[in-house]
Amino acid sequence: MKLFFGMLLAVIMLFGNAAWADSNTTPANATSASHHRHHDNGAKPASAQVVNINTADVATLSTLKSIGKKRAAAIVAYRQLNGPFKSISDLTKVKGISQKVVEKNKDRLTVG
Repeated sequence: MKLFFGMLLAVIMLFGNAAWADSNTTPANATSASHHRHHDNGAKPASAQVVNINTADVATLSTLKSIGKKRAAAIVAYRQLNGPFKSISDLTKVKGISQKVVEKNKDRLTVG
């Protein structure tokens, strides 16, 4: 039962936060974030800020390299069921998150 409600909450957060983020993103910011996500020209995009994996929502987690909305929702669901992450390497406990993904993002991750 706990698992069901955790997953239900993750789905609600996935769609709720995605809709909220879309309504609060200007077209210029959306284009810029999308552009920088696919092309690394050395410039730091606005989305290159540090992400607290214990408090970030699905939209924010989705800005990380190799983390789409599905993996971001899995991170949020895992956190809700198991409590806060103690270290960034704990992300590997989430299905679909490898050590390689953590390494790609280590400069942008924090637990508090």
